[in-house]
Amino acid sequence: MKLFNFQKKKTESHDQPHTEEEILLHELVDQITKLNYTIQVDKATQIIIVNDQLLLEFRIIRNPDYAKELMHLMINTAHPTHFPDGIMESIAGIGETVQDRIASVVENYITSTFKPIAESLTDTHSPEYDFISDEVLWHPALSDLRVQGSFNRELSGDELYLLLVSKLESMLSRDQKFHWLKMYISKQQSGEIIGDCLLDNEPWDEGLDILADYISTFPVESTFIGIKQFVVFRRCDKYD
Repeated sequence: MKLFNFQKKKTESHDQPHTEEEILLHELVDQITKLNYTIQVDKATQIIIVNDQLLLEFRIIRNPDYAKELMHLMINTAHPTHFPDGIMESIAGIGETVQDRIASVVENYITSTFKPIAESLTDTHSPEYDFISDEVLWHPALSDLRVQGSFNRELSGDELYLLLVSKLESMLSRDQKFHWLKMYISKQQSGEIIGDCLLDNEPWDEGLDILADYISTFPVESTFIGIKQFVVFRRCDKYD
């Protein structure tokens, strides 16, 4: 694997990005570097390596039916030991220009997915959310709550998580150092409810039913409403 020092390379004026993929790569590296993580990029694959631990690989999804203001990104965040198959995430960004769309999609990825994953690897978490499962202590790291549409009341940042945590307390295996939970639930103006609830990349039907019951109580004043959150659970180091 041939690597280069991206921080040094990006200062060379003759090597400015031109394609959307190149601009996106630069923006990801720039924003993650600002969070004080070290970055390398594999020359052949363009995989981003963060702190010699996380591997980030992305693909821009192009669809002629998408609005021109929309960018759709599929990005996989992997760790060779703890989640080698990666955690795949579908992220959208909105903007009038390419640069605006890229800035939006990168900001959405970092706040919704990257931060809880990276912080959990350094055992950064909020102790008030700690709980016991399988006779061990777990440290959750919550992403920001991502909200779509207009809700009739203010939502707390842990609203989705608190709906499911009592069920999770009997589901996390001590044999894994990390578990992760992806939650998305939406309601159309017609009343149709669409969502996903994945635990370690596997569908969790009971969790989805709880989320669906929750969002069914909200009125939809525009086209639709939606909520998204991602949580990583780290087994306390004293049980290693």
